[in-house]
Amino acid sequence: MPYIAVAEIARLMLDNPADSHTAIWTWVGIGAGGAGVWLVLFVQSSRVGHYADAAILHDVRVRIVTHLGKLPLGWFRAVGSGKVKRAMTGDLEEMHEVIAHALGQLVGATTVMTVATVYLLFVDVRMAFVVLGVLLLMGIFFRVSMRSMTTHMNRLVVADARISAPSVEYADGIQVVKTFGTGGRVLRRFDDAVDEHTQAFAAWVAEVRHSSAALRLLGSEMAVLTPVAAVGLVLVDRGSLGVADLVAFLVVAIGLPNSILPAVTAAQGVRKGRMGAANIEQLLARTPLPEPEHPQTPVGHGVEFDRVSFSYDGVTNAVENISAVCPPGRVTAIVGPSGM
Repeated sequence: MPYIAVAEIARLMLDNPADSHTAIWTWVGIGAGGAGVWLVLFVQSSRVGHYADAAILHDVRVRIVTHLGKLPLGWFRAVGSGKVKRAMTGDLEEMHEVIAHALGQLVGATTVMTVATVYLLFVDVRMAFVVLGVLLLMGIFFRVSMRSMTTHMNRLVVADARISAPSVEYADGIQVVKTFGTGGRVLRRFDDAVDEHTQAFAAWVAEVRHSSAALRLLGSEMAVLTPVAAVGLVLVDRGSLGVADLVAFLVVAIGLPNSILPAVTAAQGVRKGRMGAANIEQLLARTPLPEPEHPQTPVGHGVEFDRVSFSYDGVTNAVENISAVCPPGRVTAIVGPSGM
């Protein structure tokens, strides 16, 4: 509304400056009121979005943690800690972006573009189609740049999980494991995972660099200003377009990219959030261990160690000549000089 108000004030001053005093102040009030309404709606949208985000993601986190406690231990060994870390951090963060930010941004940007387009069509249909032509090209390049986003994002998610697993394993792993020779293998797995992530990201950038650059170029004010000014000056010279109408396009049309690019970013956020939600759905869909109807304490399933030795690397023994009896239903800890 402030852009439209400025355009209408310019048209009034060019067409009939002597008799437009009241109308000019009316449009000043409309522009200021529109800015005030935008501020109120923006604040309330952010407020509602963040409250909804807190409620929804709290419920999802509780469901994930509860479900993880019911999964078999073999699943954790098979997928590693990266899958769990991804679900509790990356996937939830992408859902947060959708709920708290992207949906509101997308609605706001769509509203701005719709109102501005209707206004431009009302001023002059021919010039409006010039602006819409630029926006159409932006849409085409956006589709081209996003055509394989799902494939590349899935590859990056897998790479992130591969990075998370060895990093958690090395940073939070028990000291005795790192002391007795597995640290090198963990670091090599980490290096390989980082290389895979770099290659995945480089492949995505190499594929979309030209279309993304074209999208950014068409999303600049100059990309709209140049054709609007060129076609508008030709029409003004022929007498089929008023100078006041051209001013309206120069004021309103060049502001559209400022709304389109946030819409593009929000649309990308929505797609990422849906992918994160799908990953969490897959995790929650895994079959948990069945709960026994009548749980009982194991009988006759004790564990005995008789002069046991163990080595991680086959060279240095981590434990040696350990003898212990571990009866069922008890927790047994073996503490040695290393503190383990």
